[in-house]
Amino acid sequence: MPMWLAVARHEFQGLLRDHRFWWSCGAVGLLLLAATVAGWQQARVAHRERAAANALAREHWVTQPPKNPHSAAHYGVYAFKPQTALAFVDAGVDDYAGVVAYLEAHRRNDLTGAAAQDGRAQRWLPLTAAGLLQRVLPLLIIVLAFDAVAGERESGTLRLAASLGARPGALIAGKLLGIGGALGLALLPAGLAGGALLWTLDGAPWEAGRFALMAAGYTLYGLMFLALTLAASARWSSRVALLSMLGFWAVSGFVVPRVASDLAARWVPTPSRPAFESAVARDLREGIDGHDPPAERLKAFEARLLAQYNAKRLEDLPINPYGLLMQESEEHSNRVYEHHYGRIWSAFERQARLREIAAVASPGLAIGNLSMALAGTDVVHHIAFAEAAEQYRHPFIKTLNEDWAYRSTLATDEAYTADAGLWTAMPPFTYRPPALGEALRRQWLSLALFGVWCGIACAALSWATRRLVRLE
Repeated sequence: MPMWLAVARHEFQGLLRDHRFWWSCGAVGLLLLAATVAGWQQARVAHRERAAANALAREHWVTQPPKNPHSAAHYGVYAFKPQTALAFVDAGVDDYAGVVAYLEAHRRNDLTGAAAQDGRAQRWLPLTAAGLLQRVLPLLIIVLAFDAVAGERESGTLRLAASLGARPGALIAGKLLGIGGALGLALLPAGLAGGALLWTLDGAPWEAGRFALMAAGYTLYGLMFLALTLAASARWSSRVALLSMLGFWAVSGFVVPRVASDLAARWVPTPSRPAFESAVARDLREGIDGHDPPAERLKAFEARLLAQYNAKRLEDLPINPYGLLMQESEEHSNRVYEHHYGRIWSAFERQARLREIAAVASPGLAIGNLSMALAGTDVVHHIAFAEAAEQYRHPFIKTLNEDWAYRSTLATDEAYTADAGLWTAMPPFTYRPPALGEALRRQWLSLALFGVWCGIACAALSWATRRLVRLE
């Protein structure tokens, strides 16, 4: 049997016989299992509630009484963000970003329905499987492996192992494999439970590949921390190795993410709600940045409309000009909102990019960004849903305005109403999140930095192995 495999077997069996190993892994495993089950239950409830609310909103729309189409446009509809199956593993920004869009004429509304609005979200340590894996798993690894090499060196067993032909490379490789295998075996039930629960949710086949990638990512994340801990143990004493790794865990897991978020918000500020609404109202009134004021634009539109139908007065038109005037006003407000929300989205994306850059000092940030992208709960997916809802609103309102314009005239305006035939002809809102390839492409920096951290761990372990004193 190769020496590295013998060391791995010895380490693996030794941990399995250690009651402290089972107590610590059992506690973390139970936390993971509890977080997974709780998240799954919340995901089922959220999916059921959103499906019911979506069906009810559609029923309200198609059963509304006959009315002017533009009045129906003000009545509006609701668009609900579908609950991704993997949100029960990593809720991401969904707790704070909102999941419901109210779509109406002349106005673009923010998403509402965020869990943080009623106190259901926790910022310090998200009690999700992803939050625990990012912060608690490294602590477990550090506690179990900080003295894996240093302890043997201090007790003299390392000299004995060297006398039997164990070389530093084989010793370190065996410990990495043995400890990693024992941890994997202890935490495997939680992972299997997550996969089984995922399969009971709608969209499971679509999410299976993402779940596999997420599991692989967290496995590499754990091995990376194990490699760093073994490197510290091989280079320093048990005490120094423990203190240094605990310091790294605390700084990279808690300090760096908080500082990165605060600095991102300071360096790339977003306007307050009053300032945003004031800027939108000003541009609606005066045109974007003072260009193309609505009054002049509508007057020019009336002139083009009269010329198109060779008429001298609006009353002479064979259509109802008010419907087209409302649509022209709608087009202007769409451009204004697109302009201002584009700035907001740009700020959000730059803030997210700064937090990605901060992964230089925190591997947890790198895996966290990738985890949210795979779960479909990051900023990119939030913006994609908000934009999809807005792109649905544009033709929705336009259809109603044009129905009013082309099915009535000024003479018949007060008598004209649309009925259920028009309401049911309007297709319901549907949304599909960005594809996996697109989600990962937008996270290329986090993916690259995660790879860099894995490389650093391997290099540190290799360096510590070469520096390890060979006692023959």
